[in-house]
Amino acid sequence: MRFKVAQCITVMEPRIQVNYGILKMMPSTNILSDEFAQAAAVAGLRARQAALAAGHPVVFVDRFGRYVQELPDGRQFEIRLQRGVPRESHLHVVGELSTPVE
Repeated sequence: MRFKVAQCITVMEPRIQVNYGILKMMPSTNILSDEFAQAAAVAGLRARQAALAAGHPVVFVDRFGRYVQELPDGRQFEIRLQRGVPRESHLHVVGELSTPVE
C-alpha cells in the first residue's frame, strides 16, 4: 500500500513538527476498547498484589465510593483522607470492614 507524503507544518519550534498526512491515515480508534480495559484491569491487579507482597498497604475506592486501605495481612479499613495534614498522618480510619471488598 502506498501513501502520498503530506506536507509537514512547524509548530512553535522547528524541532516540533506535525505530519497531518500520517494523522489522516490513522484509523479513528477508541483507546478505551474492551481489550484496553482488560489490560488495564490486569495491570492494576498485578500492581496491587506486588505492593501487598512487598509489605505496602494499598488504598483504593470501592464500588460504594468509599476509600479503603488494605493491609498486607488482608485486613481492610474504610478511611478518610485529611487535607492539609502531613503525609504521615493524613489518613483517618473510620473502621475495619468485616467483609473484604474486591
